[in-house]
Amino acid sequence: MGVKFIVEHMDDLEEWCILEYMHICEIVKDENIIFTKFKDNFKDISKVYEPKCYEKSIGDLKNEFEWNKICLLDMKAKDVLTCKDKNEIGFLLFGGILGNVPSNDRTSELRKFEFPISRNLGSVQMTTNTAVLVCHIILNDQVELENIPFVDNPDITLKNDKESMMLPFRFVSKYYYTKCENDKNVPILPNNFKDYLIKLGDQQYNDLDSFF
Repeated sequence: MGVKFIVEHMDDLEEWCILEYMHICEIVKDENIIFTKFKDNFKDISKVYEPKCYEKSIGDLKNEFEWNKICLLDMKAKDVLTCKDKNEIGFLLFGGILGNVPSNDRTSELRKFEFPISRNLGSVQMTTNTAVLVCHIILNDQVELENIPFVDNPDITLKNDKESMMLPFRFVSKYYYTKCENDKNVPILPNNFKDYLIKLGDQQYNDLDSFF
């Protein structure tokens, strides 16, 4: 049995969050993904994926998991996740948090449960789905963190070349899969994420227009 991925839901279930969760299910397959503290019906947001969901927080589910096999992904952890960790980890735990820059350490809400294992993915903040993808690459593809190509703070072109939005996070480069030079600065994003950014940009523009 391979490593399973646990995401503790820690925000409102808005569109950005839904797109990230869909991407996570796509990356690791829904039979290997578990959402905790998730009070919604997953079928209401996806007709394709059926991950296991618990309404309770991971801290209240000690009888459901091998506690000594849970690894908390934590930017403050001393050690980096490596390929060999696959042999001792049964579950990877992520805080399903829409990225805050700078980080306000919401992971502390999980750290208080004192998990026996913790690992980091470097010092640059990632979205939850990117963190899941990176862990999947390290443990399943057996590629160490320093060998994964990343794109930091990418500018995403929206409707035309004059409109863009900078995403202040680290993403896996599309080059990892395509090995195409033109993809080195192209971040891997959830499906329909660019459409979401365009809609978000339009909303911000309209809000600014109404302000004046």
